[in-house]
Amino acid sequence: MTNRLDGKVALITGSGGALFDSEFGLGFGGSSAFRFCQEGATVIVSDINDDIGQQFTEELKEKGFNAHYKHLDTTNETEWKKLLIG
Repeated sequence: MTNRLDGKVALITGSGGALFDSEFGLGFGGSSAFRFCQEGATVIVSDINDDIGQQFTEELKEKGFNAHYKHLDTTNETEWKKLLIG
């Protein structure tokens, strides 16, 4: 990998819906999160499925990547504000 995203932070919504060993694959969000990690980004995995999202984030960390999980329902403006502003 080229580490094109070294020093960058990426918030990827809908990225906590699958695990590496899932028979359905990672899906678009999970695949994007994994690729961003491979390119050196700090990735914030976000989803409404907290259990799988947190487990996927742990899998990324076990692979040596800098990843964090945050609950986010993208249809809820209050959750966006809470995530982005604090």
